[in-house]
Amino acid sequence: MTDEPGFVVRGGARDLAPLPAEAVLDRLASFEARDVRMFDRDVPVDPAEFRDGERIVVDGVRRWLAAGKSVYAFNACSHFADVRALCLRIGELLGVTAFANLYLSPAQASAYKRHRDKRDRCVVQASGAKRWWLEHPVPCLEDGSITERSDLVLDAGDLMYLSRHNEHEARALDAGSVHLTLRLLGEPPPPERCRLLQT
Repeated sequence: MTDEPGFVVRGGARDLAPLPAEAVLDRLASFEARDVRMFDRDVPVDPAEFRDGERIVVDGVRRWLAAGKSVYAFNACSHFADVRALCLRIGELLGVTAFANLYLSPAQASAYKRHRDKRDRCVVQASGAKRWWLEHPVPCLEDGSITERSDLVLDAGDLMYLSRHNEHEARALDAGSVHLTLRLLGEPPPPERCRLLQT
């Protein structure tokens, strides 16, 4: 999607069952250790703090979450059936392959500083809420607002299509946040396919 910066669909992922933080933590032990990382505004946590060899130590993850760090888990499609179904549905609509990475952030935490991604993405708020700051306009279907710099909140069930041209940063609100970032592999979909997400 080269001409449009992105858009938000309120309730666009309502078919995804909520992923509360505790459910994510319970499932983390099944992830491969190399697929789980922890960050605080681009600063990584030493993996030895939450891994024991090739095993995730969930108590170590909890300790660092309590200290305000965020969890990044690669390949969430392999661990959550609803996430896998969502990736397949969005991939089919857009004519691409979609893979999901999962972010679990405690209140007021941010995994990364402001950045741009190399590919277009879909962001799905799975539980809690997250505030996003975007450098390019992102029209919101609810109110149609377009600004040079957008500041918006995604609530559970919301979906955002984010062009790779958008510089962005996100921070969890007071209840914490679980969100999915769907990496879209292949050519960026044309605008008419992207609009299918809005139906």
